[in-house]
Amino acid sequence: TLQEFVSFALALNEVIPARIKDKHTPRLQIVFFESALRDNRAFSGCGSLTDIEISDSVTSIEDYAFYGCSSLESVSIGLPEGVKSIADGAFYGSGLTSIVIPDGVESIGNEAFRYCSGLTSIVIPDSVWRMESCAFANCSGLTSITIPDKIEVIEPYLFAECDNLKNIIISDNVRKIDMGAFFGCSSLASVSIGKGVERIGNEAFSYCYSLTSVTFKNPHGWMAGGSAFSAAELSDPATAAEYLRDKYCDYGWSRS
Repeated sequence: TLQEFVSFALALNEVIPARIKDKHTPRLQIVFFESALRDNRAFSGCGSLTDIEISDSVTSIEDYAFYGCSSLESVSIGLPEGVKSIADGAFYGSGLTSIVIPDGVESIGNEAFRYCSGLTSIVIPDSVWRMESCAFANCSGLTSITIPDKIEVIEPYLFAECDNLKNIIISDNVRKIDMGAFFGCSSLASVSIGKGVERIGNEAFSYCYSLTSVTFKNPHGWMAGGSAFSAAELSDPATAAEYLRDKYCDYGWSRS
C-alpha cells in the first residue's frame, strides 16, 4: 500500500517521491525520485504506473524494481553522474516503448529489459561495458541495436527471440559471441562480425531463418565441429550465413 511505501521511505530517511497519484501502489501512475531507489522489487507489479522520472542522485536501479509494470511507457534516467547500473530484471515485462540510457551507465543486468515487447528503440551509450545474459531477450519490437564499443562479450541469449531485429553490426572490440546470443531472431537478415571475434558459441544464430548474409571481417582460421573452414568459404556471405544458421549451428566456433 501507499502507507507502507511511505513508512519504508521514512525508515530509510529517504525523500518520499514528490508526485504520486492514486491511493495504493498497485494503481500508482506517476513517480518522481529525488533520492535513492534501494529496494528490490520496489514497484514490481504496479500495472497502472505510466511514467517515472529518476533524478541524477540515484546511482542504481535495483533488481526487478519495475518488474511487470505493463503500463510503463516513459522513463527519464538521470544525467551522466547519476545512474551507473541497471540491475537484473529492472524493467522485465514493462510497457516501455523507447528508452535513452545516458552516458555514465556502465552495466545492464540479466533480463533487465526482457519481454519489453513494445520496446522499438533503445540508445545504449559507449560507457556501457557489460550487458548480462538475456538483458534484451524477447524484445519483439526491436528492429536494430548498436552494441557499445566497450562490450567484449555478447552474453548468452542477450538478444534471443527478438523477432523483428533485422541487422546487427558487431564491433572489432567484441572477442566472443556467446551461446544463443541471437537465438530465434527470425527476421535477422544480415550480420557483420568484427575482426576481433575469436569465439562464437553454439546456437548463437540458430533459428535465424532470414539470415542470408554474414560478413566476417577476419575469415581466417575458423573451425567448428571438427571442421576447419577456408577463408574463401567464409568470405562468401551466403555460405557463412548457411554455416552459422544451419550446417554448423550446434557447435562452438573458434579461431586460431
